[in-house]
Amino acid sequence: MSRITGDQLEFLEAQEVEQRKLLETKSFAKFWPLVFENWFKRYPERAALFPDIPMDQPLTKAQEDELGVAIQKRQTGWFRWRMNASRAKCAANRQQPNLMSALASGKSRARNKVEIYSEKFFTQKVKPLLDAEVAAGNVNSRGGKLVAGQRICHDLLENEDEEVIAEINRIYEAEIEAERCKRSEEQEKGEETDRDAIAAALDDLPAALTNLFEVLSKKTRWKFSCVMAGPDPWRDWDITTMSFHLGQTPMGCDFATFRTDVEQTLMSAYAEFAELAFRKYGLPLV
Repeated sequence: MSRITGDQLEFLEAQEVEQRKLLETKSFAKFWPLVFENWFKRYPERAALFPDIPMDQPLTKAQEDELGVAIQKRQTGWFRWRMNASRAKCAANRQQPNLMSALASGKSRARNKVEIYSEKFFTQKVKPLLDAEVAAGNVNSRGGKLVAGQRICHDLLENEDEEVIAEINRIYEAEIEAERCKRSEEQEKGEETDRDAIAAALDDLPAALTNLFEVLSKKTRWKFSCVMAGPDPWRDWDITTMSFHLGQTPMGCDFATFRTDVEQTLMSAYAEFAELAFRKYGLPLV
């Protein structure tokens, strides 16, 4: 699939005006077919994929299949997010989106007692026993070494004298209290109300959700879909509904393309839910 050019980017950005009109009437199903039709009339995918083959020359079966996949990828690639390609590109090109950094900063936790014990006594007490197991051939992989290290730490801690156990407990309780205070401070900050900060976080959504769901997919081998809605700073705080889908069929269709009927029904229903859910915030926000 070829990269978009400056002219193509201008075309996509021009579609956002029409998109906003349709969103106001919740006519979601009308927008994408029009964009697809206009795009491929103006920029035939065949010409981009096979520039050396005349347009009046028939394609082989393999070439037709390749063209079909390219068209599906084109549809499910840029058109998934709002039609503002410059915003999506800016967020995706960051090494780590600001929204993802904010999410990661809230994932800290107090260490457990075995972790504290390992940090304090690894070199002195744990490492000699772990090296012995490696030398004996009981551990033959990096993962196995980690598991063996945790087991050794656990066994050593259970058999430590009271003075060492008391010290570990003191450190553990101090970290628990520090984490409790940190969470309390974060809760007191409340929800974001600054227009620019909210807009920046929304800009980060595509990259942040991609990062998050790709990690989850690797860990679980599952595919994921997400529906979201809220007051949109780009539309004078009107409710906007978006979706994100990780996973594609062999032909390159994500869920929104694979079941357009279900996608549009879900988006419309979720928009109605969001209109009610956000009434308590006294929209519009300022």
